[in-house]
Amino acid sequence: MEHPRRLFEAGLFGEPICFARNEICAVVRRDLAIGTVGLIDAMLDPGLVLATSTPGADPSGDYARTVFERVDRIRPGTGRTLAGKARPLLGSGFVSEVPAGRAPGSWLIETGQADIVLGYRSGTLGLDRAGPCAVVALPGDCAVTASYGLAVARASGEAAHALAAHLAGKQALAVLLRNGFLAPPGRPSAGIPTGQT
Repeated sequence: MEHPRRLFEAGLFGEPICFARNEICAVVRRDLAIGTVGLIDAMLDPGLVLATSTPGADPSGDYARTVFERVDRIRPGTGRTLAGKARPLLGSGFVSEVPAGRAPGSWLIETGQADIVLGYRSGTLGLDRAGPCAVVALPGDCAVTASYGLAVARASGEAAHALAAHLAGKQALAVLLRNGFLAPPGRPSAGIPTGQT
């Protein structure tokens, strides 16, 4: 929401609207039997490879750094350890190596490049739920959620306002929910049809 908020504060755009959210989660090797409770210890384990997107080149990598900062608040000194051991294997040109239709985190694990991958929950959509990888939620104190916003330029015509209304509407939210995103704050997802549109 930072960018649309800045445009609004500059007086060039209308009030920002959050139209979707996404959360950072971990994809882990299923045979490690890692859950939310043991996730931080597993990420710190020097014998396990932790992967992220590339900070500065991909927002998911920046969010992973935020996760490390939050872990550091709970366990002082560990944030720097995590940032130092995390391998930036996605984003910044690496993403093109992931085969089309494959979930990036599980692909890294299945090809032996990582044991734990931090990334967007929406990026786990193609994950085989019975396969060698599992999705694990971050502990509450370390959880990071991205909020996606839009703002319409004050000089825009009707088409821009119509697009904004569509993106903030039920039909677009159904598509976003179907693709692993979360509803905006204060907007329940229950009752939103998620069938083909």
